[in-house]
Amino acid sequence: AAGVLSQFDPDHAGILPVFVDGVLHQEKHSAFGFHGLDRIVPKALPILREALVSAEPRTRQYIATVLGYSKSEVVLPLLFEMQKNASPEVRREAVGSLKWLDAPECVPHLMRALGDEVPEVREAAREVLLFERSLAAEALPDMLSLLNSGPPCERVSVSLEIGSAACRESG
Repeated sequence: AAGVLSQFDPDHAGILPVFVDGVLHQEKHSAFGFHGLDRIVPKALPILREALVSAEPRTRQYIATVLGYSKSEVVLPLLFEMQKNASPEVRREAVGSLKWLDAPECVPHLMRALGDEVPEVREAAREVLLFERSLAAEALPDMLSLLNSGPPCERVSVSLEIGSAACRESG
């Protein structure tokens, strides 16, 4: 059904239930087979937000992925909220999904993720900053501040990111 519905206009009434079902059942081919994710996902936000309360961590991770791929800034508050999730896998995916959004309001959340106690979450933040140079440039003053006075794990993450940025600029 998703293959057929993906050929319809993203605003077609029959798309939303099939799309949400695909997301909640982690069916990559059905969820990513749709065009117009930037229009479908915002309509699905209330249902996806509700699913985050009871869904297993793997489903929550997948929701974060879909939110990022929508490239719609209306998903930012939910992705920011997901970065506070108890599951490190969910936090990692929520942070990683920010690379598709290139929004300046992501910077404080990326900075917080650089200080996460879980190395994979910190690495996801570094990857976003590597992927989105504009966010890295915007984050540089905060990174320098953390480098001087932040907790040890944040200083290490930030120094690695600043080193990577310097290599990118010189290479």
